[in-house]
Amino acid sequence: DPVGCVPCPENGKCKEGKLVGCNMPKWYRHRGQQCVEEKVLRDMRRQARILVDEAAADFECGYEPRHEGTDEGNFPKDKLFNLLFHKLKKNLQRMNVNKHEFNQVLEKQMSFITKEEGAGISVKGNTYSSDKGFRRYPATCTIKKWLLRLWYNALAAIYSRAWQWVTMAAYLSFKYWQYILPSIVLGGGWLRRTMHRRAVLNLALKIRNRLKHYANSRPQLRGSMYPSPASVPIDHLRSELWCGGSPKVFDEAVRKLRELYPMVKDSETLIDGVQRRCLSWWTPIQTPNRQTTRRY
Repeated sequence: DPVGCVPCPENGKCKEGKLVGCNMPKWYRHRGQQCVEEKVLRDMRRQARILVDEAAADFECGYEPRHEGTDEGNFPKDKLFNLLFHKLKKNLQRMNVNKHEFNQVLEKQMSFITKEEGAGISVKGNTYSSDKGFRRYPATCTIKKWLLRLWYNALAAIYSRAWQWVTMAAYLSFKYWQYILPSIVLGGGWLRRTMHRRAVLNLALKIRNRLKHYANSRPQLRGSMYPSPASVPIDHLRSELWCGGSPKVFDEAVRKLRELYPMVKDSETLIDGVQRRCLSWWTPIQTPNRQTTRRY
């Protein structure tokens, strides 16, 4: 090549080493030593990318398609070309471009887009699709995907930390099993005795409250077949407060109740003509000059 010559620009017409014009004057403008594309070409490529991205995003999010004619996130060629023609119709009419010419130009532009690195648009047969990393998601879908990503990351962190603890526990139990096993046995026995004592104490308090209730609600029975207002058969209390429970726990609760509250009496009493073992909440009477006092 002669010194100082430059190659003829794309879509340009050169003669005797000079740029004399452009091949597609409606779409490219001769400016200096270059053929500059019209704004409608850039809009055409941008709108094509947006339409294909939106179709793929709607399908992935499970939303209704924003554009008619899409097929499972893919945009058929004829539907895409028709939609772009109607979107750019005003500019095309001003440029005096018919649909056949528009389709020819758009075909070249889509070929350029699919070959462009990082564009995210691919073609399969007569359909265009968008790569996952380039899709334009609706706002609600973006928020939902962001929240799901946070949830998955949190679960992954929890599972990872739990797995670390499990492996560490397995290692320590294998290494120090001769110390851990007796500790588990002794700790289990201590926990069982503690829960048993707590159950006994709670049951004793329930019996105490029930006896106080009978003592307050039956003043008219004093002097009748009941020796005191709070004389209640033990079987009645057992069925009411400890139905289906262990008899051993109930008997221990009765003994604990008598230890904690001296006014609780355990006696054999004739009730309804039947000799029964009863519990009584006795109200000690002080002197005749003073009122009867109850100790609760």
